[in-house]
Amino acid sequence: AVQVLRRRVAELEAEKKERDKAPNVARDLIRAAQPSAEEAETVKALRERIRALEKAGEEMEEAADRRLRALRQEAEGTRTLFERRIATLQAANKELSNKLLAKQSAASRDQGVA
Repeated sequence: AVQVLRRRVAELEAEKKERDKAPNVARDLIRAAQPSAEEAETVKALRERIRALEKAGEEMEEAADRRLRALRQEAEGTRTLFERRIATLQAANKELSNKLLAKQSAASRDQGVA
């Protein structure tokens, strides 16, 4: 039994030496494709920076939307005030025009009578 185990150990050691001699291409390719620790840190930092910039961009867009809504409301209020003022002035103008026509008609009648 000990002899069998010694033979098995010898076989395993031989296999290990073979593996060490012959490179494992797949394993080596996987290792080569992995970024270095420095590159991984750079990628991590860049991703964090992108997230921060995206968040800042979203916040700026939300602030711009709020400001735009406020300006629209202000413009709507101003438009309403001007429309009321125009209506008031048009009514006053019509009233004055009617009074003027009435005075002119009265003056014409007075000239015709006299």
